[in-house]
Amino acid sequence: RGPMVSSIVEQLTKKTLWGELDYLIIDMPPGTGDIHLTLCQQMDNKIDAAVIVTTPQRLSFVDVVKGIDMFHRLNVPTIAVVENMAWFKGDSGKKYYPFGMGHKDQLVERYGIKHSYSLPISRTTSAAGDAGLPFMASGTPDQLQEADLELWDTYMQLAAGVETETETIKNEGSTFNMFYDQDRNLIVVRSISDTSAVEHTISPLRFRQQLSGTSDMLGIQKEDIPEDVFPETIDFKGKYAVGIEWSDGYDASIYAKDDILNLFSQT
Repeated sequence: RGPMVSSIVEQLTKKTLWGELDYLIIDMPPGTGDIHLTLCQQMDNKIDAAVIVTTPQRLSFVDVVKGIDMFHRLNVPTIAVVENMAWFKGDSGKKYYPFGMGHKDQLVERYGIKHSYSLPISRTTSAAGDAGLPFMASGTPDQLQEADLELWDTYMQLAAGVETETETIKNEGSTFNMFYDQDRNLIVVRSISDTSAVEHTISPLRFRQQLSGTSDMLGIQKEDIPEDVFPETIDFKGKYAVGIEWSDGYDASIYAKDDILNLFSQT
């Protein structure tokens, strides 16, 4: 199975004459299996970004977290989250969430992903798929029913968000770095661009008190944080977030890069 997948992926990536393309979008199967690893490796780090598609169920959320971490290790940033089959509208126009409210917002907060979208259970989308015609190619907005216009707008926002982020990645001239200086007992944050380099420092205790990580949001109070707390490991989580394992045992604290930089802009 593994060798067959690798051979097919190699044919698609290296032996196919794609011609002039604006974008090549690859729809990968769920999970973090052979095809994901093989594809990223065969593409020689030419995959610009990943868009994570999930559903509201808890099990899907767990798989998505594994996927984001895998893509990060392969140097592929996750730039958007799409929650599929999230809701539907009844005859009265009220939205119903048959699988619960989902975890899209939790992913956005945890990883600092700027673009997130929810797609409904749609009869029109299903019919378009059965007919082999993508929903976005099935008609212009003025030809769509009112119920499908919101879906059209969401797809357009998704496309615009992906385009913006991929262009930003290609033209990005700045570097974000963060580490723990044990000798000074300080967390050091460096932001380097083509025109400037800025270094900020902050004590681990104050960092924990000022920013709420995932674990802290589960119940720990600021006054309960040990004064001698320090980060044992600092690991980047995708494009927008940093994960920290703390000396007091809180190993799931994840902070958005924007929140970290905003912390210094306010002081």
